Amino acid sequence: MNSHRMSKASPTSVFLLWMFVIVFTMVGVVRGDPCIEGLGLCGHDCAQRCTKLHPGGEGSCEVTGNVPLCTCYYECPLPPPSPPKPKTCYGAGNPCTIQCWNDCCNQNCGVKYKNGTGYCEDIGVPPILCQCEYPC
Repeated sequence: MNSHRMSKASPTSVFLLWMFVIVFTMVGVVRGDPCIEGLGLCGHDCAQRCTKLHPGGEGSCEVTGNVPLCTCYYECPLPPPSPPKPKTCYGAGNPCTIQCWNDCCNQNCGVKYKNGTGYCEDIGVPPILCQCEYPC
């Protein structure tokens, strides 16, 4: 007599498989993509646990290797928006001279404008102006 036995999956292999699925579903989250979170062993309160953690989420009991696990499916949150880039304003400082070049121009712009920086710009005709940039 030839009998075939199905082998049971060990709890460790089930857990590792479950963790593998969870990790790879959380990678590369993009707007609108579903997120998945494992909530442990399944019980009658799987759906409630899911919606408590993620309003609008759906909890589901899924049997993996004879172990019922509660899995929560929900919409991934959007990343926070980037802060707006500050606008840059421009102004002029004193004319640049041999005695007052880039370092001096930069220092003068920092005094004249809050968080200002400066540089000497030679456009080929005198005077060489100290150009200031500052957030406005």
